Amino acid sequence: MPFATLAGLEPRDRFATICVKVRNAMYVEIPHDVVDDFNAQVEEGEIYVISRFRITNAKNFFRAVEGRYMIEFTYHTRVAVARDPPRGFPKYVYSLTPFHQLPDLVGNCRKFLDVLGLVTEVSEIQPVEVSPNQNPTITRKLTLRNVTTKLYLSRDVEMSMTLWGQRASNFDIEELCNINDGKPVPVLFVGCLMKTFMPQQEISYLADLQRIDPYDFPTNGCLCTVTIARLIADAPW
Repeated sequence: MPFATLAGLEPRDRFATICVKVRNAMYVEIPHDVVDDFNAQVEEGEIYVISRFRITNAKNFFRAVEGRYMIEFTYHTRVAVARDPPRGFPKYVYSLTPFHQLPDLVGNCRKFLDVLGLVTEVSEIQPVEVSPNQNPTITRKLTLRNVTTKLYLSRDVEMSMTLWGQRASNFDIEELCNINDGKPVPVLFVGCLMKTFMPQQEISYLADLQRIDPYDFPTNGCLCTVTIARLIADAPW
């Protein structure tokens, strides 16, 4: 069966099947209208043979890896588990971002970031109410320290990280501590976004805010949850 390498894929070309070589990487997107068809077929950590896909220009936001193009699944895409995958097939693709560059990437959504750091602190799981109409989600706070700590970087050697949902629950603290006898362990985190740290805020509703004396308003502000009941179509924003 003829194969095509990732580096050779371009839009409007048709390929039967692709194979992946080390140092080549391309991200795949499953559109919302076909995602249900592939939920049961694709699992993290498996190696697949993919055929009948579309090659399109990579989007300018939330890229998993850098590159000009991306693979897009369609109704005709075929996915099968590789029966005899090559030995040493790479399971992780990453491009490390140095710690001193992270502050400059706050709010940058062009691509996800990959970070290598020493985990020095891990909090317990904490429930967080995102919306009154949804079940609370869970988070876990981590503190990372730069692996290559130097004296001139002493002010920026630590970074806070928040894990959400399944990532928070799957983070094994006991295994992490046992690996290095309780000492900080270097961990690779892929697919991260940089955001400005916000102090813990009280979650309030409009009725709660109306009862607050303006002179006693919390210093850190509030997170207000509202429901839009009606929009006036002819009223300008």
